[in-house]
Amino acid sequence: FAYYDNSYEGLSTTRFVEQGGTILAQSVPGGSMSSSGFEAEMQWAATDSFFLTAGFAMDDSSFDDFAVPESRFAEGGDIEVEGSRFYVLNGQKTRFAPDFTLTLDAEWTVGLENGSTLRPGILMYHSDDYKTHNVPYFFAMQDSYTTFDARLIWESADSPLSIQAYVKNLNEEDIITETTVFSGNRAMVDYNAPRTYGVRVGWNF
Repeated sequence: FAYYDNSYEGLSTTRFVEQGGTILAQSVPGGSMSSSGFEAEMQWAATDSFFLTAGFAMDDSSFDDFAVPESRFAEGGDIEVEGSRFYVLNGQKTRFAPDFTLTLDAEWTVGLENGSTLRPGILMYHSDDYKTHNVPYFFAMQDSYTTFDARLIWESADSPLSIQAYVKNLNEEDIITETTVFSGNRAMVDYNAPRTYGVRVGWNF
């Protein structure tokens, strides 16, 4: 179990400025934030052949005093400094900070007649909703989601060889991994990889 309570001062943010036919990114003062939370992890050997790992985390991360230069996507800045509008985020949640996440991983060991082993396993990950940009743009909001990864590992009995077949994002969830907002009404949203699968070959020295 772990509990954390952190405060951060002197954080910076980015402002995009049109100059000389191009766009410059400038680092400017942003403000401060606080983050507290609780984490718990468990590993349980239920039997000689069944192993379970679980993790749970709760997080409360929010800005104390923080302002970002307003983009044209914003619904109106709250303050004006030297002719520029700023969006005030005081008290709002920070990006990529879901209220809670949950991880469950189950793995079985199956012995074969020749002495080698098969280890099937499945990993579940669940996340509460969160925003992917500090400013709460509608296109930067990630809903809660659950993903599943599956694997099957074969290990030789008389050599250091192992072979693993895997599938990631088995249920093909679309998850926003980054949102970038530029000047001039331009935004870019990145997503995670779709369902992917493959084979890995290992050799333990």
